[in-house]
Amino acid sequence: PRGLLRQEARFKAALRVVTLPEGMDPDEMVLADPQAWERLLASAQPILAFVMEAALRDQDLSDPKVKAQLAERLVPLIFEVANPVERDAYLTALARRLEVSEQSLLALAPKRKSPRRPRSPQARPPTPRPVPAEGNNAPQSHAGPGVTLLEGTALGLLLREPELRFHVDRVLRAKGLAPLTAQDFSAAAHRALFQAVQEATEQDEAPPDHYLQRHLPAEALAVADRLLAETSPTAQRSPRQRREEVARAVLRLRLHRIQQALQHLRFLQEEAQKAQDTARLRELQAQAAAWAAQRSRVEQALHALPQLLAESL
Repeated sequence: PRGLLRQEARFKAALRVVTLPEGMDPDEMVLADPQAWERLLASAQPILAFVMEAALRDQDLSDPKVKAQLAERLVPLIFEVANPVERDAYLTALARRLEVSEQSLLALAPKRKSPRRPRSPQARPPTPRPVPAEGNNAPQSHAGPGVTLLEGTALGLLLREPELRFHVDRVLRAKGLAPLTAQDFSAAAHRALFQAVQEATEQDEAPPDHYLQRHLPAEALAVADRLLAETSPTAQRSPRQRREEVARAVLRLRLHRIQQALQHLRFLQEEAQKAQDTARLRELQAQAAAWAAQRSRVEQALHALPQLLAESL
């Protein structure tokens, strides 16, 4: 099915699948019962929905190993879907069927390969500045490929259009969430690149994109080149789609951070219960409730993203 999904994206088609009655071909069915043929066509499923349903059918979804095998098989197919809204819908559907978090599925996202190509003159600005001395410049391995993919999508688009930051911040503020900061990114180079984007959008010496080209961090140039290359297909989409893509990536990064915080708090609560530390347990429960409320706001923003972006214009 991977080849069909790629062809569907390439030609912007909507391919669907039906299951014919055993022993019949389409011609025989049309001649035997035209109305049944019409009903069958009306029930046609998108390729990936059909594949997912077939893979999950008759499986013991209470077995963690079965869940893991199904996720490893289906998540790479989901990431072949070009449209981010469809991709999110399939991830959500699979997470619900397997009764796992979407963050655990994102950890299985395939790593993108950067195309090798000659560097253009604009890709290396003439007056670079040093990267803050914090960690290494590669994305940290503990972040997982799913998080690295989301960070790369957001940053690659922000490097091309620094003003996209304002649309993201309006979406976040609309749901009572803090604006985008460098701390939303896990890798030192990613944080340094976002700080450069932030600086470019807050100065008035030159257009933000021109200013950014001249002030990219010197030691993060290779990372910037890679992110620009990886997001090149997305950059060809409409302005509305680009705004939605970068905002969706940021919101999913927030969800991942919140999920990590909640998992850590659950561990601390178990420790407090074992120690019979009632005061500490109440404190941790209050923190967990605050994180859960924030998660709810992020999920609401994801659900209403097209409307929120339209209102931000």
